[in-house]
Amino acid sequence: MTRNTWLVTIAILASLAGLLHLCGNRSHEESNVEVLPVGVTVSVVERRDLPVTVTAAGRAEAKASVSVKSRLDGQVAEVAYDEGQSVHKGQLLLRFDTAVLETQERQAEGVLARDEAQLVKAKCDYQRNVALVAKAFLAKSSLSQAEADLGTAEASIKVDRANLDNAHLQLGFARITAPIDGVAGVLLLPVGGAAKANDTTLLVINQVTPIDVTFSV
Repeated sequence: MTRNTWLVTIAILASLAGLLHLCGNRSHEESNVEVLPVGVTVSVVERRDLPVTVTAAGRAEAKASVSVKSRLDGQVAEVAYDEGQSVHKGQLLLRFDTAVLETQERQAEGVLARDEAQLVKAKCDYQRNVALVAKAFLAKSSLSQAEADLGTAEASIKVDRANLDNAHLQLGFARITAPIDGVAGVLLLPVGGAAKANDTTLLVINQVTPIDVTFSV
């Protein structure tokens, strides 16, 4: 064995001896470490619900959505709201051209006035005939005819008043008002556009107070 070989062997043995000494000291130190007790808390057992949180994607939806339609055939003459505006029930939204409706109203008023005058005449004729029959100056058949004419005049008045009420109603339909509180949407029929009764949608109103939120879990 050469001199260099001896030196390498001695170095290796010295290194092993140092490692063994270090490990022994560490094991001795670890054995001397004091193990502290673990703290334990005590609580009363109770039964209760635990909160469950679920994250989900949702969307806001209108509580109600109303399509506003015309109740008569007509032409839009005025728009009285702004798109996206919050409106209240009964608020004016649109107005139709009322020229034809106003003419029909005046005609109904004229017919009613004419028939009211005829009713007055029929009443006078009937009362006169009653007096003449009582004095035997007139046959009872004439009284029956006068009574029939009076009934016809009274029936005409009822028809005329119904026609006048209908004219007022149609004229009121020319004003399109909001049926609910909500947000008025896009105008679907511009000024000058012609609407068909109970068919043409003028705009949509969405009720957002309160508002619904829907989501899937």
